[in-house]
Amino acid sequence: AYLRADLGTATLFISHNLGIVARLCDRVGVLYAGRLVEEGPTSTILSESRHPYTIGLMNSVPKWGSTKETNRLQPVPGDLPLLGESQPGCGFAPRCSISQSECESTPPPLETCATSESRSACLYRDSLPERFAAAPALEATPVAIGRRESREETAPAVVVSNVVKKFKAGGGDITVLNDISLTINAGEILGLVGESGSGKTTFARTIAGLYPTDGGSILSGGEAHRSQSGQAHFLQMVFQNPDTALNPSKSIARILGRAVKRLGPPMSASEREKRVLELANSVKLQGYHLQMRPSALSGGLKQRVAIGRAFAGNPSVVLLDEPASALDVSVQATILNLLVDLQHEHDLAYLLISHDLAVVNYLSDRIAVMYLGEIVEVGPSRAVIAPPHHPYTEALLSANSAANSTAGERIRLVGQMPSVANPPTGCRFHTRCPRSLGDRCRDEVPKYQTTPDGHSYKCHIEPDELRRVQLAAPRTTQSADEGAAVS
Repeated sequence: AYLRADLGTATLFISHNLGIVARLCDRVGVLYAGRLVEEGPTSTILSESRHPYTIGLMNSVPKWGSTKETNRLQPVPGDLPLLGESQPGCGFAPRCSISQSECESTPPPLETCATSESRSACLYRDSLPERFAAAPALEATPVAIGRRESREETAPAVVVSNVVKKFKAGGGDITVLNDISLTINAGEILGLVGESGSGKTTFARTIAGLYPTDGGSILSGGEAHRSQSGQAHFLQMVFQNPDTALNPSKSIARILGRAVKRLGPPMSASEREKRVLELANSVKLQGYHLQMRPSALSGGLKQRVAIGRAFAGNPSVVLLDEPASALDVSVQATILNLLVDLQHEHDLAYLLISHDLAVVNYLSDRIAVMYLGEIVEVGPSRAVIAPPHHPYTEALLSANSAANSTAGERIRLVGQMPSVANPPTGCRFHTRCPRSLGDRCRDEVPKYQTTPDGHSYKCHIEPDELRRVQLAAPRTTQSADEGAAVS
């Protein structure tokens, strides 16, 4: 956005993230099956949609404040038509809840709506609100699975104590994870958020045993890390991009079969084949998918394969590194519902890494916030997203203002995130902090403040004072360096 303003350059921004689209774009076009089905000013498209597909996309996004125990996500029903498949009428008609017979035979033109500046390729563009209101009520939305209470009588799934991780660079060591202590309780979803470069993926890979620690300890299921192969049965990881996580030369049956053979107990070929079918069914894959290679599957189907593979050894902990960020919001809703179902069915613990705070807030029982290789805040989700919270968390929440209507005015952090090779003295966040106390923050490392609602944050400001300034309106917006926006 800053470069566009400076250079006067027109930009075509392609994204699945509707929050970023809302923040950056002047106008929005919505594509479906190779056709432009809606186009117009961003505020109009996202708040007064005049095409059923756009409305379906908006309904797929986790609403700020909704959680997995109160609302199950509603993806667009059905599937996209196959590439090149001809549609005599509206391509979206087979998936549309208000479709009429004429929709299946008459291609709708992209025309300007009567009451707005937007254009829509829907025969009923000007009466959509009334038609949706009059449509037969859908079956009651199933209540999502409730948040799990902390089970103190059960041993934690993972206990990370004072972990340090260093990498060699330029003839010396760079500390990427600095004295991190964090617990993942059995059966809970712990969300982990922070900017790119804060150390989230390194942390997950260290827990998984892919990186050895340089200090501290990690206990999994009550036992210390041993070998990578030993960890594989207890703990698995789902990566952000299934295109690079799946072997493109193997069929889905071979991919799942290999995971069953390596991670599961000894079994015969017929037993292994049965287990592969069970895994496929658990992630809503059809039998014909098993004979395909990854390149023949959509992004959502590939991610289902990756998730199924992770469950091959019946793990107790699954690390999810941006598991749905590369997917459109409807497919994302399907994957998130699937993850919740599998977690409940298998009584799993998840570490969920994501930039999308609406997704993290929806899924997570607790949230941890990472900045420059340190955990700066951790606690129950409801406590972390409400004042008082760490000033960095405050900035992250304000950056998600498109999804969070209570976020207030956007806070733009001053400057770039410092390098882990040369972190600031005192509080690592003080060089960008909108609540900095000056010399004290620069010279003194803060201790954790603990609030009555069960969460801790690393800051010099006492909870009552921090709550007061964060609730004050209007919120002070920092003058931003050009590249300082929180992602």
